[in-house]
Amino acid sequence: MPITLVVRIDGSSGDLAAQSAPLQQAVLAQLNRWREHGIVAAGVEIDYDCATAQLPVYAQWLTQLRPQLPPATALSITALPAWRDAAALDAVLAAVDLSVLQVHAVQNPAQGLFDAALARRWVADWVRRSATKPFLVALPAYGARLKLDEDGAVAAVESEQRLPQRSADSRELVVDPREVAALIVDLEARRYPQLAGFVWFRLPQDGDERAWTLRTLRAVIARTPLDADLRITVTPVSGGSLNLTLHNDGSVDMPSPPRLRVHGDCTVGDGVNDYTLVRDAGLYLRRADAAGVLRAGMSRPFAWLRCADPAAVSVTPE
Repeated sequence: MPITLVVRIDGSSGDLAAQSAPLQQAVLAQLNRWREHGIVAAGVEIDYDCATAQLPVYAQWLTQLRPQLPPATALSITALPAWRDAAALDAVLAAVDLSVLQVHAVQNPAQGLFDAALARRWVADWVRRSATKPFLVALPAYGARLKLDEDGAVAAVESEQRLPQRSADSRELVVDPREVAALIVDLEARRYPQLAGFVWFRLPQDGDERAWTLRTLRAVIARTPLDADLRITVTPVSGGSLNLTLHNDGSVDMPSPPRLRVHGDCTVGDGVNDYTLVRDAGLYLRRADAAGVLRAGMSRPFAWLRCADPAAVSVTPE
């Protein structure tokens, strides 16, 4: 498969013009490192959140970089919707082969990570400005937690990794796969000639609690139905106990049931993973964290029980 080297330039690192030559040399040095390890990049993508006022400088920098790249190496950029009305955008797009329009988390994170209506409008504007140049749309496949200070302002954004920073409050932001899938269907139906496809930020990794699962991402890409599917198993274990487990056999995450009723003659047991066993006229399990999520394709134990007739025990959501 063709591989593209993506080079991230910090948008707050200062004046691009003052760093022009060193940054170009850094890009070429990275290409050479790859080549020394047997990887010939099909393209270079510059990921730079350039201020709109600096787009003329950015266009000049890209124009200077392009002839220094190895022959047949494509040059592309990530692009911000804020650029779409800038006069200098024409010069920027003229300097590259492809642009990647980011439609996620480009405004105040407190307003959300994704707005399908805004994304649709931004894509239509990009079609108008990109003329014959192809572009991709970068879509979100992740969530984030906003850490808020005492005044309610955003103090930090936690996503791929937990942050040690303390906060007075927090707010969880999620992107519904159904909304993203609907946007893809809508954009494909419009048959924009310049729209070359979609890219994803970000791919799931072990330990990344806020990225979509691979099952969800595959379902969105394959245009298959997006549904949660709860299954509860009661499994006998040694010593006469029963293990109770939740399974999400669907393709999207789902809220963990806040209450689960136990049917059967059970006298001993306990909840796990935020569930507590409560006795009323019978037994039920209550989840402490109302915002808990059972991820697509995942399973989670939630209790163990000891019952008079294990074969007669069942559990249902309330």
